Parts: sequence; structure tokens; C-alpha cells
Amino acid sequence: MKVKQRIQEQLNLVWHVSNLFHIPSQEKLAKLLLNQSCMDLVFFCNSSAEANEAGYHQRVLEIGRYEIITLEKSFHGRTMATLTATGQDKVQDGFYSLPQGFKYARFNDFQFVCLICKRTNE
Repeated sequence: MKVKQRIQEQLNLVWHVSNLFHIPSQEKLAKLLLNQSCMDLVFFCNSSAEANEAGYHQRVLEIGRYEIITLEKSFHGRTMATLTATGQDKVQDGFYSLPQGFKYARFNDFQFVCLICKRTNE
């Protein structure tokens, strides 16, 4: 009942605000997340594709880490980076010039993941 009440209270205030604007409750949540994790940055977005795309650009383009490991048969979205992260040829077919740096592992294939991580860190 408390959850329903809080949702109704929020709907009476505002339903959605772009990240372009300062949102005090969002800032409060970001601080809470930072204090409860080992992270030093919070980025709120409205889709997993947007989150994955931002992560790809942060890790690969800015930091210079050139391999991201995803799973075969996975689905991550329909942006260029998330199409590439998707481990399915049938989803990628028809899209060309996909970004480089994605490797695909079989589910629970820890030896492959360790091999990729070792090679990336050398």
C-alpha cells in the first residue's frame, strides 16, 4: 500500500522530467546509490540500449579498453553498439560498419572469459 501511495503522490507532482533539468529527488537517489556501491558515477537513462551505448563509449572510446564480453544468443538493443553487443547474427544482419571490440562467450564459459580478460590486460 505504501508503494501505491508514493506512486500516486509522484504522479500528482510530475511523471517524467528530462535529465537536462536538475531533479532534486534524482540527485538524492544518485547519492544513495553511490554511497551503497563501489561506483563513483551515476547516469540515469530511459532504456537499457541508452545505458549500454553510454557504457560502450565510456569504456572503449574514452578509456581505451577495446574488448567488451557479451554472451552468445544475447540481446542488448537496436543502437549500433548494442546491436554489436547482441550475440546473434540474425539480429545484426543488414547493419554494417558495426563497432569493433565485442567478444561473445557461451553462457557459463568462464575459461573463455578469463582468456579474453588476460589477453586484454597484457
